[in-house]
Amino acid sequence: MRTYIQNTDGTKKEIKNLGWLVCHLSLVESITLSDRDDGADCGCKFVAHLSDGRFYVTSFNSYKVCIDWIAARRALKNVRVIDLVDLV
Repeated sequence: MRTYIQNTDGTKKEIKNLGWLVCHLSLVESITLSDRDDGADCGCKFVAHLSDGRFYVTSFNSYKVCIDWIAARRALKNVRVIDLVDLV
């Protein structure tokens, strides 16, 4: 899955990696985790909802790595995480 920013008008801009999000953590209002929609049967889709109406979208190959990444970011301490991943 590619990593991208979805703008308020629906257009998408590809982003190289998580570095963009790390530089913009203060804009994150909430995070949604869901099953990947690219056919992969492991990991999760990560969507950060930004305060300016945009979305940062990427995927992690490991659900645990994703959760650990979020937990390690002090700026995300009080950000609501909506977990829709089906681990069964």
